[in-house]
Amino acid sequence: MRLTEARPNSVGILVTGLSNTTWGTIPLPLKLGTTDCALAASLDISGAFAIDAQGQGRISFLLPGVPSLRFATYYQQCIVLDPAANATGLVLTNAKRALIGN
Repeated sequence: MRLTEARPNSVGILVTGLSNTTWGTIPLPLKLGTTDCALAASLDISGAFAIDAQGQGRISFLLPGVPSLRFATYYQQCIVLDPAANATGLVLTNAKRALIGN
C-alpha cells in the first residue's frame, strides 16, 4: 500500500479488516469526533509505517498462500497522525475494498 499527500515526517497506520459495516458490535463507518473523518474498515489487522518528508509512506504485508483465501474480500484504510489537522489529531483516507485474486 502506498500513501501520498500525507503530513510530512509523520506516522501512518494501515488498518485492514474483513468488514466495512461493523467492527465487533460497533457499526461502521464510525465518525471520529467532530471531523468529517470516519473509520470505514474493521480493525482486524493494523500496522504503523513512517511517512517521509515528501508526505509519502509505504507498507507491505504478505498473505499466506491458503486456498480458502482465494477471492476473499478485505478493506483497507490509512490513519495519519496530524495534530494540526483537527481536534482528534487524526486524518483518515477513504477506505478501499480489495479482492484476493486468482
